[in-house]
Amino acid sequence: MVNALKKSKFLRYIIWMKPARQLRDSMLPSILKALLFLPLVLYGFFKYLTFFTRPKELDSYKYDYAIVAIVKNEAPYIKEWVDYHKKVGFQKFYIYNNNSTDNIEAILSGYIKQGIVDLINYPGEKRQCFAYNDAVEKHRYDCKYIAALDLDEFIFPRETGNISDIDKILSKNYSYGGMGIHWCCFGSSGHIHKPAGNVLDEYTYRAADNFKNHIAVKTIFNPRKVIVISNPHFPCYRHGVYNINENEHKFNGAVDYEVTYSKFRINHYFCKSRDEAIKKFNRGMADVDGKRNWDFFIEYDRNEVYDVGIQKILKKEME
Repeated sequence: MVNALKKSKFLRYIIWMKPARQLRDSMLPSILKALLFLPLVLYGFFKYLTFFTRPKELDSYKYDYAIVAIVKNEAPYIKEWVDYHKKVGFQKFYIYNNNSTDNIEAILSGYIKQGIVDLINYPGEKRQCFAYNDAVEKHRYDCKYIAALDLDEFIFPRETGNISDIDKILSKNYSYGGMGIHWCCFGSSGHIHKPAGNVLDEYTYRAADNFKNHIAVKTIFNPRKVIVISNPHFPCYRHGVYNINENEHKFNGAVDYEVTYSKFRINHYFCKSRDEAIKKFNRGMADVDGKRNWDFFIEYDRNEVYDVGIQKILKKEME
């Protein structure tokens, strides 16, 4: 009950108080503010009620598995990332282009024509969660499940190589809103400069299983059960709905201390080479102000374990 009350206060802020304050602080005439305030209150009230209602599920969806991502100057990596996730079963990609100055549109043009990728121009600062919420609101009934990922994250279904294994777990219980999949962090593999090959071929050394940052998760979720996304790692769900890990263990927040990789993991290529890390850090972050310092590279550049498990998916496609 305490958690529900805390969550409800947060929801009231997101769906009513925040827009109300924006209206109050706007430059509109007072009379117009007053006229707009009443429908805003009604909107907030009816929106708040959805926190307690059970959403309608359809018999089928346009896409069973989709990904939403926000990108900035990720052209060298995006083709490999899209192609890989297509192989494991994702059918749709909502890519929010945040002030990129590279040739990302040209690279994605073929996928856009095929209807595989929607490329949405999305300028501004700290826009990551806004992009995720935009995708959820627009495609809540288009997609059975949506994963919110970055371009350095690759979902690895370890048992069958197919993301459809997710549904076998999440469909068991209405309370299962989404699955938090743990990071498995890969280091630079000794590269100083950007290598000629693909990310999955060139970066094959990772941190040991007990690396502290493996507790972080990214979530694939049922968008109809999501109220709002205020953290890139996990959504805020309707009443009685929560995140689980692959073992159906319930947890709250962006981390799960029961790190488990038997069915799924996210290969997280945070570092890459030294030169690539410098470019990445200079781009800034998509959800908060500021830039990362070099301590992050030192922390994540872990190369204790040789791991090419994800190559099985690539080779399976070639057979």
